[in-house]
Amino acid sequence: MQTIRGLLLILIAGLVGMASPTVAHAATIRGFLIVQPDSVRIRPLSNSSIRPPALPVEADLNTLGSLLSLRSGDFVVATGEMIDRDSRPGAEAVLIQGIESVGLQNLIGSWRTARWDVIRFEDFSRASLYSQTQHRDTSASSARPTGLAKLKELRYTLAPERANGYSIFLVESSSRKPGPVYVGRLELSAPGHAAKQEIKLDILDPSSGQVSESFHFTRLPGPK
Repeated sequence: MQTIRGLLLILIAGLVGMASPTVAHAATIRGFLIVQPDSVRIRPLSNSSIRPPALPVEADLNTLGSLLSLRSGDFVVATGEMIDRDSRPGAEAVLIQGIESVGLQNLIGSWRTARWDVIRFEDFSRASLYSQTQHRDTSASSARPTGLAKLKELRYTLAPERANGYSIFLVESSSRKPGPVYVGRLELSAPGHAAKQEIKLDILDPSSGQVSESFHFTRLPGPK
């Protein structure tokens, strides 16, 4: 429940352009990960023209385990603080106290269901939904597929739950006023084999927490 509340705050704050609140002595840290078998570094985003160094991450075992399940180049938004252990300018490490959201390189691209409903993850926060269009052949009394039509534009936020499993929030963003928020779980299988990758997406009923809809996607071939 704490993860859900945190994600909802991030999602709403991003949509209305408000800054995320900080916790005592902690700040929101955004950056790209460099993941090794037993350690993680983060390269924080910076407004400076000088590229900041990748700093070693310190965290509790659960948080470190979540970060180790990610891949180099993935993006993270975390609560933490920069650690400066000497008098020289600049931090020597990053202490991460909690993960707010992540962005997965493996997720970016187009995915389809068996019925050719398509979701395209444009980047670490934007996605689009497409549906197959059909032309009815009156002479044959049948319909044939003709292409894809965009149905919705979405904003989404992910937070790790377990290895390759994530909480997901989606909200329609095509109108000026934010649409309804959808809460669910996303599981990405075969992360190291692009041709075999699949997504299972469960949408939850917010009142009961039970699965109301379930979708299975396979990756469409082609460039991301």
